[in-house]
Amino acid sequence: MAITMGQLKNADPNLCYACDRRATTREHVPPLCLFPQEYRSNLVTVPSCSAHNNANSKDVEYARNVLVCASKELGPESAAVFARMMRSMERRPAIVDTTFPDLHPIEFGGEQTGYFSIDLHRFNRIMVAIAQALHYRDLGSKVRYWEVFCPTLHSAASLARRPDEFEPIRRNLVLLKFG
Repeated sequence: MAITMGQLKNADPNLCYACDRRATTREHVPPLCLFPQEYRSNLVTVPSCSAHNNANSKDVEYARNVLVCASKELGPESAAVFARMMRSMERRPAIVDTTFPDLHPIEFGGEQTGYFSIDLHRFNRIMVAIAQALHYRDLGSKVRYWEVFCPTLHSAASLARRPDEFEPIRRNLVLLKFG
């Protein structure tokens, strides 16, 4: 069962998880848009000021779009989130240009797909906010600068099945046993 506002561990429910302002709202962690409607009950929330809850909504949408497009292996539940992304792009076509400014079609593994650059600043901003919120919920302290490293291990060359500088890393990662 998720920890709700009334169940914060050691955190002050009157202060924003990210700054010292008074909390006027709650932030869902991870953001609601990452979940299909039927999975949105009992989600984690933390106290938030309106700036930290609402100011990053376009970046949250961007991160959702990147995550949904990252893999077809996310499972059947991701179909509803993908459909919501597509509806938002139909309503506001500019989202396509801001999410995929350099989308290039390619064939990879016998399938037609595409590659695009990720704005790591926008993507990391959401991942950092998630980490900060969970840290605040669990430990009751604020981490203002959470370092997040999000390497890209593919390049245009590797996606076209040509060698690149990341090939040794990818080859060795396959050998690692996780878990």
